[in-house]
Amino acid sequence: LIRCKRMVKSETTGEWTWDIDKIVAETNVSDNVAALLERKIKDLPIRLQSILQVAAHLGFCFEVAVLETVLFETIDKQGEDPFANDDKVSAAGIRQVHREKIEKKLQNAVNLGLIELSGDNSYKFCHDRVQEAIREMVPVGKERQTMQAKLGSQLYKMARAGHDEKILFLAADQLNEGEKELSIPKQRVKLVQLNMEASNVALSKA
Repeated sequence: LIRCKRMVKSETTGEWTWDIDKIVAETNVSDNVAALLERKIKDLPIRLQSILQVAAHLGFCFEVAVLETVLFETIDKQGEDPFANDDKVSAAGIRQVHREKIEKKLQNAVNLGLIELSGDNSYKFCHDRVQEAIREMVPVGKERQTMQAKLGSQLYKMARAGHDEKILFLAADQLNEGEKELSIPKQRVKLVQLNMEASNVALSKA
């Protein structure tokens, strides 16, 4: 604004003056903010980007326990360890160390103003534009569908293991988004059954 002389400082009084109508009319603030946000996110460490991408797909608000479990299962079963370059730990302590590292990375995101605490064991994104910008880092198409299919499969297992109904809806949402990656007929049948179950639960709550 100063460079474009939309805000001017008086040489005599030292006071700043501006024309708000002219600023609104001539400055595309939303686009500028979006561009700055995109650059800020792309400058994040890769490991933190990976964690936030999963979190963004879990929702505007997300529980640490759910995020940690999904990431742990990704490491254990898919070989996609966001901490691959960190020091190795013993098998007995890997889950606790993993949880502590997730929490440390989340605190970094808090310090950067991307997320904030929302209760004792959950976080939320500071703005829906932040969540959307992080989601958009995963390219639309096969890459995003593959990610969503994996997330949905892990959430489905959590739902079957007795987690609350919210996990059931998250699983259905992610599997529906990644439906094209479900190439086995049995998987598609299970998705239909999952959608029916989620619909029945939603109707029972109406």
